[in-house]
Amino acid sequence: MSYGLLIFILIFQSLSFAGPITSSGGNAVLCKNSLGEYSTAKVFDLYEGEALYGYKPQLSKDNYLVQARAFAKHLSDSANDSAYSQFFIDEMERVISEMKLLPNDVALTPVNDSDSVIKPKNCDVFQAAIYVTDKSVYFDSNVWSLLNDTHRAALLSHEVLYAFLRWVDGATTSKRTRQYVSFVFAGNKLQPLWKPTYIPGTMEEYCATISTSPSPYNAPPISLRTRLNNDNSWSISIENIGGMTSLGKTEITGVPSQDYSWPIQEHQNGVTTDGSGVTLNSVSVAMPLYEGLELGRIFLAKHHDQHALPYVLNGKNNTVYFSCQVVHYGLPWPIIF
Repeated sequence: MSYGLLIFILIFQSLSFAGPITSSGGNAVLCKNSLGEYSTAKVFDLYEGEALYGYKPQLSKDNYLVQARAFAKHLSDSANDSAYSQFFIDEMERVISEMKLLPNDVALTPVNDSDSVIKPKNCDVFQAAIYVTDKSVYFDSNVWSLLNDTHRAALLSHEVLYAFLRWVDGATTSKRTRQYVSFVFAGNKLQPLWKPTYIPGTMEEYCATISTSPSPYNAPPISLRTRLNNDNSWSISIENIGGMTSLGKTEITGVPSQDYSWPIQEHQNGVTTDGSGVTLNSVSVAMPLYEGLELGRIFLAKHHDQHALPYVLNGKNNTVYFSCQVVHYGLPWPIIF
């Protein structure tokens, strides 16, 4: 195991923030009254979330700053002390302090990054906010004045989450951001990600797709963590799939069967009969917030002398090949074997 790979595995998420944050923006739907004047407004995230996914926003009487900070805290809690958990709280405070309301006679130039499949029939979509490369955040004052506190909080939350996804995943559209914002503002909760134990004497395992061994069916890359539970069941937690970082727990648990036991890394290269291994899940694992990905029928086995993870993605069979490293805690620094 090279020192470079050790550093990559241990601090990959921290280094992910090194990428640039490009310009982006949030939209709002404005509707007119009988006099032809714009009189109501909704943040596009909440409008779209209710129309497409049935996420009915829960309006709150709390000030928009209270609601926006609660959103950031919820994302921080779901990150569960990972390398980026503090990002959401810090970035929300920065957006709040840096937000600039433009003069009433100034509008924002539209940013074409929504990739949405719907638009209102009898209302109009306006650019409500723009986050630019110097980290200034500009808001359309006319739109802002029509938004209630919940929608104002959702607009701030959009800017914070989209900044994060552009940073760690290189997101080029706000589609996934809008899904998460509408999901949380409808009262749904993200389950916390696994937290590394760092307890002396414990071991955890990190696995990632082997880039030099392309997987069939154009299967997306996956990175995951495996762990042996106290009841001898075996769990995996997906940290990234297809270039999308998990923001909430995606955990699959099963009991090891036949001759495939934890940890994966300790198995020597060799071929086991196809179908021999450990079934980690027998039913689908819905991932509705991962841009429609539906992951299921996960199975761990050996194919062609390599560790393989056959699974079903959106109804199609896929397989990825990967390698794993076991991290032992309790030494002067974590050592990967």
